[in-house]
This record gives sequence, structure tokens and C-alpha cells, in this order.
Amino acid sequence: IERASKNINHAAVSFVLLLCIGASIIFQVYVTRQQARAIRQLEEMGARMSQNQRGELEVDMSGCDVKEMLTELRYLRNVYALDLATSNVSNTDLKDVQGLEKLQDLNLDSTGVTDDGIDHLFSMHQLRRLRLRDSLVTPSKIEKLKNAIPGLLVEHTQHQP
Repeated sequence: IERASKNINHAAVSFVLLLCIGASIIFQVYVTRQQARAIRQLEEMGARMSQNQRGELEVDMSGCDVKEMLTELRYLRNVYALDLATSNVSNTDLKDVQGLEKLQDLNLDSTGVTDDGIDHLFSMHQLRRLRLRDSLVTPSKIEKLKNAIPGLLVEHTQHQP
């Protein structure tokens, strides 16, 4: 009876492991399909993308109407660089950018982003480079951001009307 009980326990553990592995594979396939769909949609809307040897994505939406595009980014977990220069990105749009956990390089040159939009970046401790040339963001906000994210390089010039 004791041996039968152990066999049943081993079988149950094996079954649970198989279920977990199967669910993991299904989830990975689903995520991959979602990512492929998001990449396709972003490219159809005008985004340009490249991938490095580590599989990280650089997404260039400069000059684009990014309102719909930014919502597609949530499916891309490996975005390390995002170029939104001269786009119509707004302060509230940066909430979508905030969810990019691997983002290290963000270009917001010549956009309408102000201090209020920069507030969304304070939790992005992985960010290493932020470009804000021809910007409406104040130097004091940039200093606060640099204090919150040690090692952050900010390239900044004030907008000249």
C-alpha cells in the first residue's frame, strides 16, 4: 500500500509538471504571436524597427502619429531603444512608455512633452539615455530625474520659440 501511494504521488507530481510545461509553451507561443502581430501593425503604421544580436528591438517612430502606435508597444517586451523625436507624443502617452521594462534609450527631441510627462519616467531605473533637445522640459525637472535614476545621461536643450 505504501509503495502504491508513492507511485500515485510521483504520477501526480509528473502530471502537474507536464501541465505547467504545456501551459508555459502555450503562453510563449501566444506571446510570440502577439509580438509578431504588434510588430506588423507598428510597421504598417510607419514605425521602423531593427533588432540587435541579443534580440533587443530599436523602434523608430520619429515624425509619426504615435497615438495608436504606443498601445502596441505593450506586446513588445524587448524594446531597448525608442525614438519618438518630432512625433506627436504627449505627456499622457508616456504612460505607455513607462511599461517598457527594458527601455534604455529614449529620444523625445522636439516633442511637446513637458515636466508633467517626465514624471512618468521616474520609475524607469533601467533608462540610461534620454534625449530632450529642443524641449519644453525645465532644467530643474531634469535634475530631479537624474537624481532619481543614477547614471542617466540626459541630452537637453530648451525650446527656443
